[in-house]
Amino acid sequence: MLKEQIIEENIQKYGKQLYHYTSIFVFKNIVSKKELWMGNTADMNDKKELLDFIDKLEDAVTKEILENSPEHYAKCKIFFEKTKQRLTGEYPFASCFSRLKDDAAQWERYADNAKGVCIAFNTEKLTRLTCSMSHLSNPSSLDEIYYNYDIKKHDLYKIIVNFLRGIETPPLTLQQEDRLIELIINTANIRKHNSFASEQEIRLIMLDILSNAVFKESYEVVNGKIKKFVKIDLDKLCQDPEIDFDFEDLIDEIIIGPRSEQNIHILEEFLKEMKCEKLSQKVSKSDSPLR
Repeated sequence: MLKEQIIEENIQKYGKQLYHYTSIFVFKNIVSKKELWMGNTADMNDKKELLDFIDKLEDAVTKEILENSPEHYAKCKIFFEKTKQRLTGEYPFASCFSRLKDDAAQWERYADNAKGVCIAFNTEKLTRLTCSMSHLSNPSSLDEIYYNYDIKKHDLYKIIVNFLRGIETPPLTLQQEDRLIELIINTANIRKHNSFASEQEIRLIMLDILSNAVFKESYEVVNGKIKKFVKIDLDKLCQDPEIDFDFEDLIDEIIIGPRSEQNIHILEEFLKEMKCEKLSQKVSKSDSPLR
C-alpha cells in the first residue's frame, strides 16, 4: 500500500510525465543499451553549499528543540554530527528531469542547444522502478529540487524534529536514523539557487550504490572530463517480479529538438532495429519556435 501511496503522490506533485532533455548521443545509448545513466552529484554541487544547507537545517532544528523540547538537545547534537560525518565521503548519484514539456530553456541548456531529444518518462512507471531500486538495496527516490531558502518550509524540517522527539513520521520509523540521514544528504544535493526555479527540476536520486547485475559504476569521458556514473540496466530492472511492464512502456513520447536535423523516419527505423517497435510509434517533432 505504501508503494501505491508514493506513486499517487508523485503523480499529483509532478504530473503524469517527467521530461528528460538530452543529446542524440545519450539518447542512442539509452535506447540501444536500455540504460539510464546517473551522474555523480560531486560534479553538480559545491560541497560548501551542501554543508551550508545542513548548517542552516541544524540551526533551525536546534532552535526548535531548545525552545520546546530541551531534553532532546543532546540527541539533536549527536544526530547532526553523524550527518556531517557521512557527508564527508558520500555523494548521491542523480538523473535529472523536468515537469516542463517542449520548453525552450530546457532545449537550449540540456539538449545540445535544442539539437537533441526530450524523452517523456511515465511518472507512475518511473516511480515503480524507483521503488524497485530501493528494494534492491539501493535507496532511491524521486525528489523535487528545493529552491526555497526558508528551511522551515521544507518537509524534512518537521520529519527531523519529530524524529528527535520520538514521534514517527511515515514513511520513516524511529529505528531508521541512517535512512533519515540519507534523506538529508539527498536533500542537500537537490538544492539550487532561486534563479533556476523556472526549470521545475525533479531528480532521481540514489545513495549507497550496490553494484550488481542491474547497477554498474562506470567512468566516462564527457566534455573533456572523466566523470563517474552509475548505469542502470532498465531492461533487467523491469524484470523485477513486482514490475508489470517492459522498458518501452516506461517512455510515453520521444520529441525531436526544434533545431535538430534528425530525419524522423530514420529515427523510427533505428528504434525498430533496436527492437523497440512501440517506441517507434511515439516519435514527434518539437512545436517550439526555436530555430
